[in-house]
Amino acid sequence: MNSYYGMNGNAEEFNPPNYGNANYESYNGEHYDMTNSYMEGGDYYDSYGYQTGEDIDIPEGSFYQSMQPFVPHIQSAPISAIAIDPTSDATYVAGHTVQLHRKRHHRGYTNSSVSERGSMLATHLLSDGSLYSACAAHPEAKKEILDSISSSIYGSAFTKTGKSDLNKFKVPSHAFQAPYQSISKNGLDMMSKGFHMGITKILPFSSKVASSNLNENHEKTEGYHCSISPGGVRVHTPGGLQVCSNNIVGMVAGTFHPGIYSQDGTDEKSISSCATHVTVGGVSSNRSGTNLFCMDLYSSALKVVASHAVRPDDGSKKMCISDLATNHETSNIIAACSDGTLRIFDGNWRGGNFMESAKIKAHAGGVNCVATSGNLICTTGFSSRSPANVVNGSSQLYAFPDEHVLVFDIRFLGRGGICHPVSVLKGGPRFVTFIPGLNHNLEDRILVASGQNGGGLQIINPFESLSQETTTSHDYLNPPLDINEAISAMSYVGKNLAIGTTLGNVFRYSLSGYENIVPRRGDDIVKMSNEPLDAPTFLEPPPLSIEPFLLQGSAAHDAPSMSIFNPYLMNKPPTITPTYVDNEWNPYSFGPLTNNVCKPAQRKELSENLTQILVATQRDEYVSSIQTSTLGVNLINQNPAGKGKNEMMNANRLLSKKFENVFYKVSDPRKSSKKGNDRDTADTVIPERYRNKDRPPSSMFSIFDFAALNNTIFPGYDYPPTMSNSYICSVLLALYFVPEIQNSILESQQKIFTLEIRGKKNKAASMLSGELGFLFDQINDISSHAMCHPKPPGMQEDPCKPILGTFVPSNFLSAFVTMQEASSLALLDDSPAAAEKARRPEAFYRFVLHQLDKELAYISENGRNTRQTGKKTIKSKVIDTLQGIDSVSMNHFITGTGPPSATFNRTYTVELSYEAFIGNSDKELPDFMHVLQYSLSKHVRLRAWCEATKKFETVVQRKIITTLPKVLSLSCSCAGVHGEEKLPFWRKTSDDYDHWLPELIEIEIDHDFNIVTRQLVKKDGSEKWLDYRGKSLPASVIETIKENARDMEEGETRCARYRLDLVLSYLNEECNDGGTPSQGRHIVHAKVPKSYKERALKNQLENLKECLNDHERVSSLTLLRDVPEEDLLKRIEYVENELKELRESPGSDDWILFNGPSVTHTTIDDALAFHVSFKEPCIILYRQVDADVEEVTNTKLDIPDAIWTDLSPLRPYKPNKYDAVAFDAEFVQVENESSVLTATGSKVVVREGRNAVGRISILDSKSGNILSDDHVIPREPVVDYLTRFSGITPADLDPKLSRHHLISSRHAYLKIRYLAQRGCKFVGHGLRQDFLVVNLAINPLQIIDTVDIYYLQENRRFISLRFLANYLLQRDMQIEVHDSVEDSRAAHELYLKALTLKANETFEETLRKIYEKGQQCDWKVSTL
Repeated sequence: MNSYYGMNGNAEEFNPPNYGNANYESYNGEHYDMTNSYMEGGDYYDSYGYQTGEDIDIPEGSFYQSMQPFVPHIQSAPISAIAIDPTSDATYVAGHTVQLHRKRHHRGYTNSSVSERGSMLATHLLSDGSLYSACAAHPEAKKEILDSISSSIYGSAFTKTGKSDLNKFKVPSHAFQAPYQSISKNGLDMMSKGFHMGITKILPFSSKVASSNLNENHEKTEGYHCSISPGGVRVHTPGGLQVCSNNIVGMVAGTFHPGIYSQDGTDEKSISSCATHVTVGGVSSNRSGTNLFCMDLYSSALKVVASHAVRPDDGSKKMCISDLATNHETSNIIAACSDGTLRIFDGNWRGGNFMESAKIKAHAGGVNCVATSGNLICTTGFSSRSPANVVNGSSQLYAFPDEHVLVFDIRFLGRGGICHPVSVLKGGPRFVTFIPGLNHNLEDRILVASGQNGGGLQIINPFESLSQETTTSHDYLNPPLDINEAISAMSYVGKNLAIGTTLGNVFRYSLSGYENIVPRRGDDIVKMSNEPLDAPTFLEPPPLSIEPFLLQGSAAHDAPSMSIFNPYLMNKPPTITPTYVDNEWNPYSFGPLTNNVCKPAQRKELSENLTQILVATQRDEYVSSIQTSTLGVNLINQNPAGKGKNEMMNANRLLSKKFENVFYKVSDPRKSSKKGNDRDTADTVIPERYRNKDRPPSSMFSIFDFAALNNTIFPGYDYPPTMSNSYICSVLLALYFVPEIQNSILESQQKIFTLEIRGKKNKAASMLSGELGFLFDQINDISSHAMCHPKPPGMQEDPCKPILGTFVPSNFLSAFVTMQEASSLALLDDSPAAAEKARRPEAFYRFVLHQLDKELAYISENGRNTRQTGKKTIKSKVIDTLQGIDSVSMNHFITGTGPPSATFNRTYTVELSYEAFIGNSDKELPDFMHVLQYSLSKHVRLRAWCEATKKFETVVQRKIITTLPKVLSLSCSCAGVHGEEKLPFWRKTSDDYDHWLPELIEIEIDHDFNIVTRQLVKKDGSEKWLDYRGKSLPASVIETIKENARDMEEGETRCARYRLDLVLSYLNEECNDGGTPSQGRHIVHAKVPKSYKERALKNQLENLKECLNDHERVSSLTLLRDVPEEDLLKRIEYVENELKELRESPGSDDWILFNGPSVTHTTIDDALAFHVSFKEPCIILYRQVDADVEEVTNTKLDIPDAIWTDLSPLRPYKPNKYDAVAFDAEFVQVENESSVLTATGSKVVVREGRNAVGRISILDSKSGNILSDDHVIPREPVVDYLTRFSGITPADLDPKLSRHHLISSRHAYLKIRYLAQRGCKFVGHGLRQDFLVVNLAINPLQIIDTVDIYYLQENRRFISLRFLANYLLQRDMQIEVHDSVEDSRAAHELYLKALTLKANETFEETLRKIYEKGQQCDWKVSTL
């Protein structure tokens, strides 16, 4: 065995093991570990933001990263198997086979049939991840076996042509791709390249007599493990030394056989302690087709005691057992088969054979993974296989992962598996296991892991998510994977979870509250303990008295039984030399090998000097520029010869938080670029901030933690690409961060009330500016309420951390899609003539600027023509004044026949033109200012008929700007598939600059209307301006422009300097990490002015003081009832300090990236960078440097009392501040959900449905009287009235037939906002969803939600209104349909009941009884 015990093949020198990417030995004795961690405020945090240490409190049943990830010592191979030892402090990690690169150190070795490829097996300590031992454990199996396994389970990745060449066949991106390669029959040269299937299963166990050579009285030792690969089955000591083996080939799955420990309450530790037999399965390598074997672990050669041939139904022999699981309580073995079936076998072997008890059809394309617990069996698999490739003559198949897991009840196998949809990140569920439920009376939960690149994990409650009576949410866990990294192995034992990836990383997590949720055994809670592995002293083996080659044996007979992975090649299986002989120490022994194999590796960490070098490094430098020769450690090229895969470490991890915002290109540590350092061809790692962080499809109404995606005080938006017209959100954000536009929109809202009073209600209701103002208010309110968040029970996080939700622009979109112009201009997603989605924001941006400017002018003309802002007077056409550009378009013949014809134009954007530079292959790509200069003074030559000469002549069309705007808006016109010829310009870099897009530019219009553009270039600490001039204009053209240009005197020169202000970009499908295909999305880089942050902080301070002064917030059970006064005082102090620091800092404009719900601080370099392939420009905004920037105002909408009193037939009184009102809303559907079904019946959402408010009911909490009960007419046509859940019929919303009071959606919004601004408190059940659809952000101080009041944190389940009413109020409701008046009244009565129970100090006891009753009756009202 070539094991890293310190000896190589000839035992002459000591080779210490190589270590992982991010840990290095300190030469000065000090240690600093920067891997995936950062420091803030004196506390250390892991890569997920959880504070490390013992004081953190994570919700029970949730996984959190409690230990640092590590890179196992398996020669950078993809991880093929991982196992946590339940009894010892060890984690076993194996990789797929690699070339071992070992030289033979003895002469006479000529046996070429022995492979030099093998699968590494490493042991790392579970506690800190440090290396314990590593060895080459299994040889690579023959190519025929590997091909048989690969084609049976996944499909081959190679095809064979008529010339016997190997050509890689392109596998679909949504198909599963194994991290190793299959071997073609003619591909012997491939045996020395890439990764092939290695160890596929590791089974840890404890043993007293793991080898016949050990003393029978030897005490029980921990750390034994059985490894299974296509090359055989082996048993190892804790250090990996082989004890016994069976060379049966083709095995890929294994499980412990049921034995004496088969009883109720069996756990991993008891199984490990008493394991006697192992059952393995795979493909058959003999004529009998036997592919299932039971082996005796205590025999010297793993003797087979039982076997079975599992064949497919069609009689063919090509089938593989892909996974095995044992139900120790029922003594059954479950086999997952590649033919799509589950086979259940009786664990008691009879006559040397298994007995097949049952066979169930599961996944059509094959079962991939199986897990069992109690009476449940859970599987993942493949839904279908692609047809044969007729063109290439190939019959290989590809596996497409099922998008759901199947759950079987062993008691009711006849009904088949129940589909459980999986919405895990990137889809493609591959691995599955059971973890403890949240209550010992409940079934265990299911942990599902994706096998696709960039995939995550999800926790599912069996059958619970399928019930209509529940509101259960799923838990998600997303490891920090790279773009081409996927989960390839998973192990869960006790409270520990370990995940291995295709790039050779191991991530470790721990289950919070494990001691409180594990199943109970009588009165005791089973606790898993891990015994430490002792570090031994190393004794060299005895010297050989005979040459090694003499022990080789004959190649014909002995070679197949020999193992090249042993220190010496011998004629017989190796034996373990006893430590003691006749009670005396044996000096020629290896020592007590069972638990003392090698000295544990010292933890390698960054030294203090290296840390200082990293901190001093310029942010635009890469890791490869760090000089390491004086450090005594080779950071960059760990393999100078270039033979290894580990040539460069991960720069993002090494530099931690310091440079994370500017790094795009990072060489994968296991891949090297084939074309040097070319930015277009090198590997690009997509930073985490650009990854898709949208909530899972169709989970609008579930709980999703958006706050974890935001580290600013400005909200993102919850409107993913699966919603229609989602591209509009990015443009609305761009408008929000232009102070002049925001101020004008907010102030225009008050004037719209004047239009309504004057009888122009229809005109006011159809204006986009009104809905845009409401949207801006929603964004401002979310920022204002960021510090007024409730404190979850048990949370130990910083109380001063802002927590923000997301805004939803559905009301604005409803107003937009009903406009005639939206359809005429093909701006909607469903329009056949719509522009490509990548460029659609550019068209919408041009439209909305003209539309808003027109509406603002109309509002001003019907009110007053000017408005006052401090000492400044701003004209009504604010957008025209801000972004308007004059230009002259003309046509003239080059022959000079006739004067040029000219027209005057006024536009708000400049479209970049690339036509003059495309196709010039012999010329260098132009700079940005070349393209801009041409776009501002564009000229094109055409052929046209000339009346003067009566023939076709060459005519020149020109368009030249004559004025410069305050804000320069550029439409890039290059995103999407139709911009392939233009995007190379943006990818360009040069010696003068790092980014093609400059930060500072200058535009000059000289006295002859020649356009001059300049850009500032910074290089080596110096700055210089580069000029770009076009050709001089002909005299006739100059005269024509002077005649048509406005406000420009003779000889006048106009010049303006601009600074980048905003970038709107398109992220293509590359940001989906190669997973399931999905739509691209748009993002915004915005430079947020200082006044925005100051306004938000002032509002936060005002709201915090309001919360502090509201003494009823606790007694009235608002969402802030659990926030202690001391926390509010800390928050007030925190905001005051932030304000003080902001005002004292000279320049506080921040760059922020908005990527859907994910909002992060970034840098100007991040906004400028377009050399990466996943990012494409759409809209660029520059602002004049010398022009004054209008400060954003804190305009408050003063809603007239008439909105509340005159729009209701009941003439209700006006509630005062702190008055409680019961509120409920019902909804109708205005857009249907669009979905497709997979071959196995699972549903995949393509387009999400959308709801609108259909009815609002408001009751007085004091008297119980109805204050308002209005039916709302949506702007859009209703496609589904959802009568069963809303109680609304088509006649209710028909003005001609309805017997109810009807109002518009605008007035419904204003009535609710009117109460919110008066300080009323809303009582209801599930108000989060109601306000989300209404597009209102309400202060948590004003929300009393019975969903939150009657919620027990440890059970993680919300209780329905109907169940609470039946249990506490002793009456049923919602029997046929829902009614908002009935629901609001019931919610109010439940609120009063909670007050009574709290006054009697019986609330907690009653709440626990409610949960106990619900669990007993499965939360069904009918059984109460």
